[in-house]
Amino acid sequence: IVHRCASLRHALAAERRGVDAIRIDDLALIPQGASALRIPVIASVRTADGQSLAAALALGAEGVHLGNAAACGEDWIARMVREFCVEA
Repeated sequence: IVHRCASLRHALAAERRGVDAIRIDDLALIPQGASALRIPVIASVRTADGQSLAAALALGAEGVHLGNAAACGEDWIARMVREFCVEA
């Protein structure tokens, strides 16, 4: 179960209740969540190119949530998403 959180307080409460991972939509909250939580933090911060992916991982996220914008660019992430969708 991945729980979407808007605050560190909510993320900590969700962790206590047994969720498997936390999805955070606020770039500034990622380092706090990564430090305070024992479960994976997934960044969901308009990750649409390699730079935003690298930024989320550098801030402590263990993964990223790729939305529709990820398929619209011309970098390697967009190509990978489009190829995955075509194969599915």
